[in-house]
Amino acid sequence: ASSEVPTLPLSDYVGFDQLPKQEVQKQLIAGFVFNILCVGETGLGKSTLMETLFNRKFNFTPSSNDHPLVKLRSNTFDLQEGHVKLKLTITETSGFGDQLNKEDSAAVILDYINKQYDAYLREEMKAKRDLQAYHDTRVHVCLYFVSPTGHSLKPIDLVTLKALDGQVNIVPLIAKSDTITKGDLQKFKARILSDLNDHGIRVCQFPTDEEEVSEVNAKLNALIPFAVVGGDEPLYSLGAKGGGGARIARGRQYPWGAVCVDDETHCDTAPLRAALLLHNTEHLRQVTRELHYENYRRRRLLELGFSEEDGLSLGELHERQRESLAAAMRSAKDAQHQLTLQRAGEIDAKVERDIAALVARKNAQEKRDAERAARLSAASRALDEEIAEFKRRQKQQQQKPLVSRSQRGGGSSSGGLFSSLK
Repeated sequence: ASSEVPTLPLSDYVGFDQLPKQEVQKQLIAGFVFNILCVGETGLGKSTLMETLFNRKFNFTPSSNDHPLVKLRSNTFDLQEGHVKLKLTITETSGFGDQLNKEDSAAVILDYINKQYDAYLREEMKAKRDLQAYHDTRVHVCLYFVSPTGHSLKPIDLVTLKALDGQVNIVPLIAKSDTITKGDLQKFKARILSDLNDHGIRVCQFPTDEEEVSEVNAKLNALIPFAVVGGDEPLYSLGAKGGGGARIARGRQYPWGAVCVDDETHCDTAPLRAALLLHNTEHLRQVTRELHYENYRRRRLLELGFSEEDGLSLGELHERQRESLAAAMRSAKDAQHQLTLQRAGEIDAKVERDIAALVARKNAQEKRDAERAARLSAASRALDEEIAEFKRRQKQQQQKPLVSRSQRGGGSSSGGLFSSLK
């Protein structure tokens, strides 16, 4: 039996040929999101290039290079071109390259990228989620600005690019390329590509397997790293400004001439715009969504204890995580209950020991009091006996003189009587 599904003709119009139109209409209503991360040292023209690419002033706050750590600042803008709405977020590094420990700089940037992935994952795993209304901040492309003053990539460039490899779409740029001669620029590009290859650092390659863009993307890939110049100064044709000269382009005016940012013979700014905004915006979004984010999501789920073989949907993963958290809470509650019982038992035992000690002290005190009372009672009886003895003796002493006097008086009276009788 053949496994091929046959294509069946329809006898009448059904209407599902409007599905692409429906999808387009849905996206036009919802709008699109595009998030750019600009990484590079202070003064390389990151903000100016963004304004050049999007043909408008963003009025970024100037950054300084006196930060002890790398800082990232994000600005979100709602743009509209024709009927297409774009929510653009531009994030720039501030103070990059000023730290002694180069790995710290890379860690801050990588942490920012992962936090955006994690925020989306948290929204995705909510029981009640609304991803259509959620503002997706996942970084779709990292524009890495290379200083034009070196002969090759600096150590901080290699450390940072190595850390970002596989985490985000990397597009390397040579900043302020108008400061390098054309001959030196081509050699610099070759050295950068050689450094990337030697260190196994992968950068973005625009797809060439789609017929519509294969040829143009092949040409764009050949320009990597893009040699860019930012500038919005109007350039005029012969004749002074205001004196009949017409504006012909944008760029930078120098004493020796002008650099037109839209002229491909001057720089790669226009090809970069074509690569990012004209041909490959959705490709960058798709790679971010299906490769970089999925890799992060898989790692995080493994860290949360979910196996790759589980094959669970996000709803099932959320339910499993909810059950796991509920079990953990029950276990913690039981442990807390056991701890409470243990503490209560310890308190009861201590109370009993304290009561026993108090009773023992009370009994000892009562015994001492009884012994003291017995001693006092014995002393009192002895004292009473002594007093009684004293009184008895005192009485005896008082009776002795009376007897003596009576004896003496009786003798003389009888003698006189006898004398008178004689």
